[in-house]
Amino acid sequence: MSDSIVGGTYPHTIEKIKVGVMSANDIDLFTSFTSLHTAFEIVPIWNKYVWGDYFKDSMLDLILTSYQNFQPFQDMVDFVKTLDPEIAIPSLMQVTPIEFATKHSLIRQFADEILLKPFTADDLTFRIQKVISAHIARAAQPKKSELCQQIDLIIERNIANLNLSVALVASELGMSPKTLCRKIKGNQDKKVNPVQYILQKRLEYAARLLSDDPHIQITDVALQTGFMSLSYFSKAFKQQYGQLPSTYKASKLK
Repeated sequence: MSDSIVGGTYPHTIEKIKVGVMSANDIDLFTSFTSLHTAFEIVPIWNKYVWGDYFKDSMLDLILTSYQNFQPFQDMVDFVKTLDPEIAIPSLMQVTPIEFATKHSLIRQFADEILLKPFTADDLTFRIQKVISAHIARAAQPKKSELCQQIDLIIERNIANLNLSVALVASELGMSPKTLCRKIKGNQDKKVNPVQYILQKRLEYAARLLSDDPHIQITDVALQTGFMSLSYFSKAFKQQYGQLPSTYKASKLK
């Protein structure tokens, strides 16, 4: 038995990755992929009366759901927060291309990773590895302050808004832009000024869009992340990631 798990380690030892599923369809999904049977243990969690036991004792490594079960999944996320705000179990949501195009921002507020339908067993395994590895990396990072978490949520909610600015964020926080800038400068979580930070978050979101759907058009990514100029978007993206969006996109197709 090993304590290593898809690119990281958990504090407990496991033989299989325990995946909580939100519907019988998800069980059928794993059953159809026979190559996954030795790697994953499937745990039905659509009955809300089992949520407390599973989450309090950290008995799950991942939650797999779909946009069709979005409301029960959202209810579960809210329930877990009432148990303990510190509980964090990574989640993977299956979506259709249409759901991805129209509900991406909403889905991203609740799910850690997105898996586009249709997909293969290899696609599913890769996404599970990615979401758990990212979760392990996040757990090792210093916890963000409450102010920084609020700022991130406001930016994500307004990511496609061309008018997203320091003034808009400050307004939603109930303070002046000058006060917000002063608070951010005094907060060790942020090493950049507020304007730079908003741009950084836009570009991070753009990279996630390109990773979630390598077939998406670059123009659509720019628009969905609040860039009016495609050339400016490409230049800013290259400055942050060292390559153009088109090159980054091509790398995800391999």
